[in-house]
Amino acid sequence: MPRLLALLAALLLAVPAHAVGFRQAEVPDPEDRPIEVGIWYPSDAPASPRALWPYTQQVAQDAPLRGERLPVVVISHGTGGSFAGHWDTAHALAAAGFVAIGLTHTGDNMRDQAYAGTVRGFGERTRQVKRVLDWLLAEWPEHGRLDPSRLGAFGYSAGGFTVLAAAGGAPDFSRARLHCMTQPADVSCRLARPRGRDAGRHGGGAPHPRRGGGRAGARLGLRRPRPRGALRAGATLARRGG
Repeated sequence: MPRLLALLAALLLAVPAHAVGFRQAEVPDPEDRPIEVGIWYPSDAPASPRALWPYTQQVAQDAPLRGERLPVVVISHGTGGSFAGHWDTAHALAAAGFVAIGLTHTGDNMRDQAYAGTVRGFGERTRQVKRVLDWLLAEWPEHGRLDPSRLGAFGYSAGGFTVLAAAGGAPDFSRARLHCMTQPADVSCRLARPRGRDAGRHGGGAPHPRRGGGRAGARLGLRRPRPRGALRAGATLARRGG
């Protein structure tokens, strides 16, 4: 982890800062509702203060993109967040020459937590990252100016789990369940308690082994394109689950 942080810091410091452009979009999702995204990117256009509730950022709204063969970083927020939650990280990446795209996870965001902490939610988060990357690299109007061989991912808390799985990690939910049996007050365990018909069928707070326990990497991991590097911050079940 310290080496990854040092590498990211070195990348940001090694590249001269550019003005930052910003766009919002909705990514069609055939399996659910459209996914709301924010995209930060290098631009030569003048920036001005723009509201991004509840923040204010200095960006060139909907400005032309600057550069070719640009590397990409996808950003996954924690439970109950939104794509705007890590605008400062995305802004710094764009100023250093990256295209950063943050998504608001359907079913696990500040307005809707129907999937939060459920087995479906863990799988959906990773699937949504794949859908957003597919859209960015093939359907975004500027996709021809991106470098699909240079993909990275950043995630916080539940987003840390998401980007590790997206990069090919194999989550072991059985280990999280053992942890939650002895530490039921842990915030990760409270979020992952069974709901609805699953409530009361098993203890421990983590997913039932028949409903997503064990090594689920084959189900949660991405096919190509897959991020070649992932940086997690404050990961909860990502840390507990190995």
